[in-house]
Amino acid sequence: MKAWRVLLFTLMHFILQLSAFAFAFSIGMEHFDTLDALSTGERVVSAASVALMLPLILTLLSIWPWATGFPREHVPFTLNSLLWGLLLIWTWMRCKAWRSA
Repeated sequence: MKAWRVLLFTLMHFILQLSAFAFAFSIGMEHFDTLDALSTGERVVSAASVALMLPLILTLLSIWPWATGFPREHVPFTLNSLLWGLLLIWTWMRCKAWRSA
């Protein structure tokens, strides 16, 4: 397994995860003030944000509540993205080996 591929997938997931979270958070705050219902697209983005945070972020933040401040608040996001990167590369390599067999 090449390390640069894992880092690439990890970085892509990290950026996508934080972007979806920021967008979903801003949507939530906007609708919190007006009490309007979310549109279908907004619900999809919110669900995607939650899905990208599984399995580690929600678990780690519940058992590690002091993860505030610059370096510590990014640790759960980084570990989650690293897990996703490893799993995506492993799945890709398994599919590639299966096709060549």
